[in-house]
Amino acid sequence: MEVDPAAAQTELGEIVALSRTALADVRATVTRLRTPDLASQLEASRTAFAAAEIEAKVHGRARDIPLPQREVLSWALREATTNVLRHAGARRVVVTLAPGRLTVADDGAGLRGHGPGNGLAGLRQRVEAAGGLLQVTGPGLAGGTGEGTTVEVTL
Repeated sequence: MEVDPAAAQTELGEIVALSRTALADVRATVTRLRTPDLASQLEASRTAFAAAEIEAKVHGRARDIPLPQREVLSWALREATTNVLRHAGARRVVVTLAPGRLTVADDGAGLRGHGPGNGLAGLRQRVEAAGGLLQVTGPGLAGGTGEGTTVEVTL
């Protein structure tokens, strides 16, 4: 800076421009991570269930879901998967996907007097903003290790 202030000023301007570009790239990446793709989320859920040694059956395909419904159903599947993995203690889960509907039923511990947490509350807001309905009920799968839970989204 002392030897050539003009060159230093130019380099500083380039650093600032590069930093802004990098920040924009990071923000774009985070946005893509926050907006799940339904097909990718189905695969991520299968992988997560397998890693947790939870037997998972998936009925339906992402490509059969109308495009306008995919984002909300992706969020719903992500939240339901998280709940099964973190809270249910389930051995089995069944995911059913159809146009306008997602159902995730497990054979785990069930609600056991606990109300929905922040994740389900946020999901309810998303679903209702899309004109849909979120229902969380028990028991889930018959013959399970507990009461089980069923998360159902209808659009």
